[in-house]
Amino acid sequence: MNLFEVIRDARGGITPELIVWALFIGFSIALVWILFSKRYMGNFIHALLAKGADSPDKALTLKELGYEKNPFVKQALLGKSAYSGLVFEKNEAVVIKGDSVIPVIRRKVDFASARFYIPRVLIPRAELRYERKGTHLMALLVGVVAFFVLSMLAIAYMPEIKALIADLL
Repeated sequence: MNLFEVIRDARGGITPELIVWALFIGFSIALVWILFSKRYMGNFIHALLAKGADSPDKALTLKELGYEKNPFVKQALLGKSAYSGLVFEKNEAVVIKGDSVIPVIRRKVDFASARFYIPRVLIPRAELRYERKGTHLMALLVGVVAFFVLSMLAIAYMPEIKALIADLL
C-alpha cells in the first residue's frame, strides 16, 4: 500500500499505516538535517578551527573566513541556534566556568565588521558536534533505504502485528 492509498483510505482518521509513513518521512527529514548540519554548517566551525581563531585576539571576520555571503551561517550566528554557546563575537562579554561558557544570545550583528572565534575550552565540544566522520551522502541514502524497507515490511505485516498486540493486551 503506497502513501497515497494510505492517505485516501484514512479519510481523516489515523491509521497504523499512516503512522508508519509519518515515521519514515520524519526519519528521512532528520537524516537530511543531520547531514546538512554536520557537513555544511560544520564547514564554518572547521574554518575557524583551521585558522586558529580560539581567542578574542585571534578572532576572524566572515570575509576572512569566506562566509560573508552565506545566509545560513549568518542566521546560525544569531539568536539561540546552531552556533550558540560555541562561536562568540570578539566584543561579547563571555563568562567561562570550568570547561563551559555561558552562551550569549545575539539579536543583531554587524557582519561586515564582527570578528568570531571559538574559545579554547570549547574546541573539543565543537570538534565532536561537527565531526565529519560518518556523515556523507552514502550514509544518508543507506539510512533512508533501510528505513523504507522496514516501513514496507511493517505495512505488509500490519495484520500480524495488530493480532500480536491484541494478544498481548
